[in-house]
Amino acid sequence: MKSITKIILLNSFLLLSFNYLHAQGFGRGQGLSAEERADRQTTSMAKQLSLSEAQMAKVKEVNLQFANKMREARSNSNGDRSKMRETMLSLRDEHKAEIKKYLTSEQFENWEKFEAQQQAERRQRFQNQRGGKGRKGTNKKEEGTQGGGNRLF
Repeated sequence: MKSITKIILLNSFLLLSFNYLHAQGFGRGQGLSAEERADRQTTSMAKQLSLSEAQMAKVKEVNLQFANKMREARSNSNGDRSKMRETMLSLRDEHKAEIKKYLTSEQFENWEKFEAQQQAERRQRFQNQRGGKGRKGTNKKEEGTQGGGNRLF
């Protein structure tokens, strides 16, 4: 009987640990250095776009500069999310323009499609983490309850 209790407690501990690590973003790139982020992004782009060695070297350099600028923007935001958002959108546009210099038109088009797909997946994961709750009025379940409609409680 004691061994069953130990097994249950151990499994509970492991499950809670996994949930904690998952909630903290473990394995999704959070906490990586700028160099690690640039390497990860460059490797992904090389696979998706079939980059040449020369392209990889240039793209890695651009990705490293971008990662450093993004880290700086996060640290300089002082909690002002709207300022950080503006800065990051500007940096993304700058990054996109710089990357475009080193890709063929076909590669650039494929990269834009891939980036749009990745963004949609991130947005979906975020919605799933929040339990499907979006801004007020965007969740179908909330539509009938706004303005004191037919609510039960």
